[in-house]
Amino acid sequence: MIDAIIGRGLVMAASDIKEDILRNCPVDTGFTRTTVDVYAEGNTIIIKAGGAIEYIEFGTPPHVIIPKDKKALYWKGAEHPVKKVMHPGTRANPVIRNAIHRGVLDYIPKRIKQAFKESGMAM
Repeated sequence: MIDAIIGRGLVMAASDIKEDILRNCPVDTGFTRTTVDVYAEGNTIIIKAGGAIEYIEFGTPPHVIIPKDKKALYWKGAEHPVKKVMHPGTRANPVIRNAIHRGVLDYIPKRIKQAFKESGMAM
């Protein structure tokens, strides 16, 4: 019975963690946000994410961008096409690690306590 109550609390906390990630994840096309899945399985919360989440979470070092299918790169506002561009890199935005941290300190204890209260058992 206690395992089931804790499990209900973890399901609610997983939902909180997912909302936290989605709320703080930057949006360009929105694809990365569609890949985020957070769920409880037993006494474990599992987080899955794809798209550009690795680059968002850990950032990127400076790197060269070269065209894949064309001879040159061009974008709106560029004076002329170029053969390569030096990207300065991107700063890490640890949306998943921050959500896990808040989950451990806030969401999980709060939701397990709520599940016990809703079950009628004191904690």
